[in-house]
Amino acid sequence: MAYPYNLGGFGSPQYQNPYMVNQPYQPAVNVPQMPLQAATGAFQQQPVQQQVQQQQVATNKIYVRNVDDAMNRQASPNSEVIYVHQDLPMIIEVKTDAQGRKTAVAYDIKEHKEVAAEPATQPQTGDFVTRDEYNKLFEQIRDIQQSVKGIVKRGEIIDE
Repeated sequence: MAYPYNLGGFGSPQYQNPYMVNQPYQPAVNVPQMPLQAATGAFQQQPVQQQVQQQQVATNKIYVRNVDDAMNRQASPNSEVIYVHQDLPMIIEVKTDAQGRKTAVAYDIKEHKEVAAEPATQPQTGDFVTRDEYNKLFEQIRDIQQSVKGIVKRGEIIDE
């Protein structure tokens, strides 16, 4: 004889509430309980006590004892994993290529300190010449060139 409800056996029909199709059970969360006062017939709201839970910090650090420990960890091909040394301020980067060969590089960790930007310095005036000094020097060189050309044209040789 077939029963109109499911007894857990094979071949028995599966009846479901048509209004609850594919809806998982969801219990009520943080609903304050309000007891009924028998004497007055009124509702009295009680304060809800919330429990303060210390939340764990989610981290994705993988601690290792040394570089060999990091190299012996499982890693998929074409991957890169960074491990943190448990005793030293050091991280270990392990790269795995397509053939499964691993390479490791260890880096020291130190705190970054901001360096104040240095103000832009004006160029030293002793290393440069002014335009007037340049023009004066240019005229001196031109005068020297003119005198050398004049000496060469006349064929004069100066022996010292």
